[in-house]
Amino acid sequence: MPDHIKPLPDPEPQKPRRRWPLYLLSVLIVLALLAAFLLTKTHVLDGLKRSLRYLGKNGENYGSVSFETLGSTAYGQLNGGLGVATGSSVTLFSEEGKQLGSEQHAMTAPVICTGQDRLLCYDAGGNYLTVLDKSGSAVFSQTPEQTIFDADLSSGGYSAMLTAGDSGRSLLQVYDPNGSLLYKRSTKSHYLSACAVSPDGIHAAAVALGQADITFSASLQLYRTDSEEIAAECALGSEMPYDIAFVTDSVVCAVSEDRVRFFAADGTERGAYVAENGRIADYHFGGDGFVTVLVDPYETSSRAELITLQPDGSVLAQLSLSFMPVSLSACGSYVGILTAEKALLYTSALEPVAETEQDGTAVCILARSDGTALLAGTGTASLFLP
Repeated sequence: MPDHIKPLPDPEPQKPRRRWPLYLLSVLIVLALLAAFLLTKTHVLDGLKRSLRYLGKNGENYGSVSFETLGSTAYGQLNGGLGVATGSSVTLFSEEGKQLGSEQHAMTAPVICTGQDRLLCYDAGGNYLTVLDKSGSAVFSQTPEQTIFDADLSSGGYSAMLTAGDSGRSLLQVYDPNGSLLYKRSTKSHYLSACAVSPDGIHAAAVALGQADITFSASLQLYRTDSEEIAAECALGSEMPYDIAFVTDSVVCAVSEDRVRFFAADGTERGAYVAENGRIADYHFGGDGFVTVLVDPYETSSRAELITLQPDGSVLAQLSLSFMPVSLSACGSYVGILTAEKALLYTSALEPVAETEQDGTAVCILARSDGTALLAGTGTASLFLP
């Protein structure tokens, strides 16, 4: 080999790449996604979350409240706290049992509705309506001259009030979360018996009662709060709905004696559930996107059928009970039922979560989104911790 040519040195052996950080990162991402799924889409970790949240707390003491009752009493659950309306006032208590605020007003038949960070109380057949925020302060109040037939509070904080009209048969008013009038509609050709407003405040609905030939008939009227025209009208025939509510931004549910019907905001019927061998004894709209109904069968061995329905009318779950509950509620993904002897909690799929004995002092169960419940009775309320 010539002197001016030098051989190339042997290449150094390449060190193996350290890929373990990438593997670790991938594992952490997968675990984070799995944890997010378990936390938000299932009930698997709910028990653990409750154990950590209420560690060392006794349900008989933690969150327990005492209050004076006068006349008829209504209860509602707001952000884990308790709202109580009596013949003289409406009061909001925190989850820990501390009184947050109270509004004094005489009421004959108080009714409570709750939505996100809001509590609405009105006197059915009276002349008083108030909306409280989560701190117990009044956002706004109304004392109309005409009788209040119905009122509603959406999960988005919008409220609706249905009263007798000054020059017509009915007057529907919708308010934004700040209490400003958003929509107003008066009717002279129909009586409006029930009202509802959507979570986003874009849609409102009312049950209209009229006369066809020599019989009364009902229809569901749907409105947009930015238009004077009726958006759609759905004939209900001889059905007289107990109540209506928006279960999503654009789906309204109507519950009558033997059926539950779901309508889109354009008037299209999305589906229905028919209790063919019984009557609907109770119902609750409080679940996240589902409706809970209690059917009293005519000729079956069970005392009641507990059913959860999806917004298309299909049955999510059904459970035969050997007793007739005295109270029913739903919140988040949970359903609570109360008898004279027991309080029971289920998931929306009607899988049992927990039950506890009660001495008959509780008359109302208020399920909460974390899988616990408030048990309220005459002058007292306590927390049911599974």
